[in-house]
Amino acid sequence: MAKQRQTKVNYSNLWILTIGVALTTLYFNSKIQDPFNSPKLWLIVLLSSWLLGHVITNLKSTFVVNKSVLYAISLFLFSGLISLILTNPIYTGFFGETQRRNGFLSYLCLSIILIAAMQSIKFSFISRFSIVVILVGLVLSVYGLMQISGVDFVKWNNPYNAVISTVGNPNFAAAIMAIIATLNFGFALMPSFNLVQRLLHLLVFILSFFAIFRSDARQGLVSGAVGIGTIFIIYVHSKYRRIGWFFAFSAFLIGVFSILGMLQKGPLQSLLYKDSVSVRGYYWRAGIEMFRDNFLFGIGQDRYGAFFKAYREPKYSLNYGFDITSSNAHNVPIQLFSTGGIFFGGAYLALMAIVLFFGYRGIKKSSGTNRLVLATLISGWLAYQAQSLISIDNLGISVWGWLLSGFIIGLSTQITQAELVQGAVKPKNVNSLKLLQPVISGVMSVCAVILVSVLYRGEEAAFQTRIRFNPQVEANNNVILEFASKSLETPLIEPAYKIASLNYLAASGFAERALVELNKQLTYDPRNLDVLNPIAEINERLNRVSEAIVAREAIRALDPWNSRNLLQLGREYQFVGQFNKMQEVREAISKFDTVSKESEAAKSELVRE
Repeated sequence: MAKQRQTKVNYSNLWILTIGVALTTLYFNSKIQDPFNSPKLWLIVLLSSWLLGHVITNLKSTFVVNKSVLYAISLFLFSGLISLILTNPIYTGFFGETQRRNGFLSYLCLSIILIAAMQSIKFSFISRFSIVVILVGLVLSVYGLMQISGVDFVKWNNPYNAVISTVGNPNFAAAIMAIIATLNFGFALMPSFNLVQRLLHLLVFILSFFAIFRSDARQGLVSGAVGIGTIFIIYVHSKYRRIGWFFAFSAFLIGVFSILGMLQKGPLQSLLYKDSVSVRGYYWRAGIEMFRDNFLFGIGQDRYGAFFKAYREPKYSLNYGFDITSSNAHNVPIQLFSTGGIFFGGAYLALMAIVLFFGYRGIKKSSGTNRLVLATLISGWLAYQAQSLISIDNLGISVWGWLLSGFIIGLSTQITQAELVQGAVKPKNVNSLKLLQPVISGVMSVCAVILVSVLYRGEEAAFQTRIRFNPQVEANNNVILEFASKSLETPLIEPAYKIASLNYLAASGFAERALVELNKQLTYDPRNLDVLNPIAEINERLNRVSEAIVAREAIRALDPWNSRNLLQLGREYQFVGQFNKMQEVREAISKFDTVSKESEAAKSELVRE
């Protein structure tokens, strides 16, 4: 009996971890302002708060066997913290950009999830984990197919393809389904699983790829091909070494031609090229320039959107519109280097390199079922990495990348350093650590619940204000005043929601009050074009031309390739009789823009009378 108690494994922590990750991907709330990203942030905050107690109480033993991982994560978080302190406004740096939520808090939570996964995972839990993978894949694919069929139970205001699943965008939906499909494909090959379980994995794999195909998102197909191809190569290589190397070399060539095809080059461009891939080149180049100019600590955590228009190329505004912007580099490494600097981005790449090394070493030293388990996890991880090179770190997706990172490191460590791990996981004072863990987890969870409840109030207040806004009904103006005022007074409400409420006020007859509050917001974030534009427009409606000129000059400094703003600025200089400045604005437009209707208007209108 004593022996059985020693060998018995407690899976409760792993169940909490995997179910929490699954819910992060699946949960959304259509009754708040941001139905997808904010709820996912809240869930990883709650999950990581509970896991923190386990992480801290096992940190010493983890350090013995995985120093490199903890060093990389420590550098990652410390450099991110320095960047956060330098971020203005710090709210955005901590919680992340609206509709993104990729601030310091997100990466802190993901790091805790990785460490907890690394500490807890056991090969004996993989069969149970595969059940979670089946359920997640089934929900994602079935919901995606429902959206394709037009029977979605939520009436989304969706400008995209119908397949947005539970992550809010066809590209995100295809990416997460590709990762889950890869895992299901690998688990379907697992000889230790029973036949029913393997058939369910195969069914979910087929459903997922059908939904990916119907989503018309190339990145899902590419990510899925990377993941499944990796499983296939490792599986063949383990049985037929030379044939495996041949397939690996062939996959490398196909990958090169696929990348060229997505970049509108080579023989595969007709199959793989999409304009949405080409436009990413503008995002990447802007992010690289941000990094070059802010090498050490970046422009600020998740502040890409505040700097994009200043760094975008003139052709971008002419090809895609003066008002179109981006709040993310659409490439995770570039995003991290540009927003956090060399240490933040470098630590991330080092951490991912460590995961890859552990995965390679684990596969090399393992055999049989254990090798196939690692091959499946690594393939899912590579599918995540493939999409991260052309997409955004959506929390519903990235939480799987960080979970799999922890699983790969943990299982590989068990294979390569079994004796050391076995000795290291026995702390000296077991009773004190057992007591410390629930105390830390409980206190942190209570704090997390309080934080999430406050953030939820802000999301709900913004949503309630938006659904009541109707500028066509004058009797509704006082209702907007009431709800907008509540939004503005809500603690920790997202700054973008305050700005939206102020725009509602301005459109509902309360322009003066809106203008006062917008100027306060400008003091808080001087780079916010969503504040400067309404300030300029309201002043123009109130015939305050001098104040409008000040605002439009500020816009010009942050958005130099915007002919629409420049044209209006030139008109205002003409109105007040400053013809030299009017002429200078006209020449500034002509230097980069000879094709838009605004440039034509500037030629005909901005002339001295």
